[in-house]
Amino acid sequence: MERQEHTERQINNLLNVLDVEVRPVETYRMALRNVYKIRNNADFNGIYLRRSMTADETEHDRQLRRKAKELNEKEGK
Repeated sequence: MERQEHTERQINNLLNVLDVEVRPVETYRMALRNVYKIRNNADFNGIYLRRSMTADETEHDRQLRRKAKELNEKEGK
């Protein structure tokens, strides 16, 4: 139970940074529009939010990222 309480506190802290004032069950899409607010917040360094995707969408996204990385490396970026 301690882990769950810690998770809920962390989620509430994150939602406070994102200015989302609803219960965690209802927050996912509301948080996405404010996700930029966590980039410069040291408490949430290394946290990335993305929309929920199906397995096919996730694989397609992975392929696009891989291709972009290859193109960037080829161009020396």
